[in-house]
Amino acid sequence: MADLHGIVVAALANTVPLALAGLGEALLERSGRVNLGVEGLMAVGAAVGVLAGIHLGNPYPALVIGGLAAALLSLLYVIPVIVLGADQIVAGLALFFAGTALADLAGAATGGAPAPPLVGSPWDPVAASTLALVVASTLLLYRSWLGVEIRAVGESMEHAQARGLRVAQIQGGLAIAAAFLAGVAGAYMALALHNGRWYSGITAGWGWIALGLVILGYWSPPGVLLASLLAGALLSSRTLLAAHGVNEAIADMAPYLAVLASLLVMSLVAGRRARPPSMVWRRE
Repeated sequence: MADLHGIVVAALANTVPLALAGLGEALLERSGRVNLGVEGLMAVGAAVGVLAGIHLGNPYPALVIGGLAAALLSLLYVIPVIVLGADQIVAGLALFFAGTALADLAGAATGGAPAPPLVGSPWDPVAASTLALVVASTLLLYRSWLGVEIRAVGESMEHAQARGLRVAQIQGGLAIAAAFLAGVAGAYMALALHNGRWYSGITAGWGWIALGLVILGYWSPPGVLLASLLAGALLSSRTLLAAHGVNEAIADMAPYLAVLASLLVMSLVAGRRARPPSMVWRRE
């Protein structure tokens, strides 16, 4: 019973960074863009968040600073893709590599010292704020004129431009906002899930998982939250699997395989209905 309680608490804690990163990417993809650099943005947020926490002595402003660092880095995606029309897949991958390298550089400045940890719990302010963001983004997408514009841009940029919609401003603003949330997610991983410590590879592929959760959540904020809960539970079950004799490497790999299997099942069951906004995977 104690193991089950621990898994539930860990699953809810794991859900927070996955939901934050996935929510931002879902909103961006609704506008017709995809950013494959989420992992790099989370890594930068984690490193800068720990560094800021060490100097400020408070994890909450450190979360915001980690998010701001990722938002600033996202200009390496926004300017080439949205302003200059470069390929979004290439730019996203470049952002991933740049973010990973910059995170290692910033993380080295911590000298291995820990920042004051954020005591994560299912009811902490960050978790509550994540739930509030899901509600707010749902209202934004489906109950506001801006949401109508976002979805219209995601279906056809040409038609949206012809109707006078602010395509570049919408996509650029969402790309920066999504990067901010990814940076906060990475900082939360370091400050809450890893007790304020940073190490190279701390994000452990969770940015790539978040990209998959956008698809599993059918590009909707509530869907992303539910998919994040599922992934959080799978990630927290690794210790239980290892405790029951499952090989440690297999236990570590299981959550990632489960997400891939879920994506495959969804593609087979949902078929053509499970598709992104029309512009997302269009090659320009």
